[in-house]
Amino acid sequence: MHTNNFCIGVVTFFPNESTIYNLTKLLKSNIDIIIVDNTPNSNKKIFSSLNLKNNFELINNRKNIGLSYAIKQLLDKAVQKGFGSLLYLDQDTLLKVSEISFRKTLIKINNNFYTNNYAVQYLLPFTLTQK
Repeated sequence: MHTNNFCIGVVTFFPNESTIYNLTKLLKSNIDIIIVDNTPNSNKKIFSSLNLKNNFELINNRKNIGLSYAIKQLLDKAVQKGFGSLLYLDQDTLLKVSEISFRKTLIKINNNFYTNNYAVQYLLPFTLTQK
């Protein structure tokens, strides 16, 4: 069962130790994270320290399928896992606030989407096929 109705999605491409550090900080916020790795011939070794977390899932494409399709994979997985929304972050995004403050802010933003009328809300689910 999820503690939030939203999750974070990140697409990686040749992630390095800095990327893993950024993801580790995000995981500490106790928000579910879905990662799509577009690195050709990736062996998932760099992600091994993250696999200990319950709120983490990795989709390893083992090739560069493109950013737009990788984001589609994030959206599909978020729907499959029962989330109502997904926040997409770049692999280089670094939290400069405390993990708890970040989580509280995301909860507040997510709750506002359900109570206010926004021009753009959710695009989930939709169908897209890869050529």
